[in-house]
Amino acid sequence: MEIKEKIIQDIVRMSNFLGMSEGSGMVFATILLSKDPLTMKEIKERTGYSISSVSIYLNQLVRKNLIIKMKNIRTHLYMAKKDFADFYISTLKEILFRDIKPLKEKLEEYKNLSLIHISEPT
Repeated sequence: MEIKEKIIQDIVRMSNFLGMSEGSGMVFATILLSKDPLTMKEIKERTGYSISSVSIYLNQLVRKNLIIKMKNIRTHLYMAKKDFADFYISTLKEILFRDIKPLKEKLEEYKNLSLIHISEPT
């Protein structure tokens, strides 16, 4: 397997883990690996997705601040932000503090309550 394909698979996998669709991950990987900004048509050709799907994925990526949308003379160009790793790291931290840490605390509380209930005389 070529290194480019491995990179695309890794990006798609990380994107899925962070709640993005496979299509968004594929479009992001395509843009990230391009030397130049891409048009929607070029992204469509490289990914095989329809223009309407590419449009949806691009809008999601712009909202997540992973890509930049620039106006050219008659079309828009899309390029990846160079700090995409920061996005993944900050999203993982958010998940950790929003979901995992409170869950761990609740499990500890539950465990402690269970021990109290077991040790109480009947």
